[in-house]
Amino acid sequence: VTRVQTCALPILKHDPNFWNGFWYRTISRFFLIAAYMTTTPDAPVLHVEGDVLLLPNFPFDSFVSIKDDLAFPMINPNQGVASIFYIRKLSALQKFLLFSAKAVESSPFETDMSLLAKYAKDCNEVLILPSLIQSNFEKDQTDEFQKKSTLGFGDFLGLFDGATYGQ
Repeated sequence: VTRVQTCALPILKHDPNFWNGFWYRTISRFFLIAAYMTTTPDAPVLHVEGDVLLLPNFPFDSFVSIKDDLAFPMINPNQGVASIFYIRKLSALQKFLLFSAKAVESSPFETDMSLLAKYAKDCNEVLILPSLIQSNFEKDQTDEFQKKSTLGFGDFLGLFDGATYGQ
């Protein structure tokens, strides 16, 4: 367990033995990325999880034109996914980390996925990457979510699978 990991969100109530601290590690990575970004705070970062398949036509160039602070896919209105996680600059990530710390104070069972989704709903500076979605949630949420999750389709010429089909 690293210093960053233990300092990240110490009030989480997840079972620390589950997959060797899985839920702590998934949130801690945001703090590690922030630490890395201190070296070049105005440079954008594209974080790609190690198990993500990047096809030859992956739209790296499309990320350059993103004006929002953060961008990531979602699998439903309550779960964002950092499988592909764009950060425009360090201050943008710091806003998300502050939001996350406050959210965990009132709900210590938050996960990286729930925090991303809540932040996407709360912050106007989040681009939901065109996403494949799970269809087992309420119709009113589906309509609003589908609108937001297909906004950038023309920019990326495809969809991002946050987890729905890849699992």
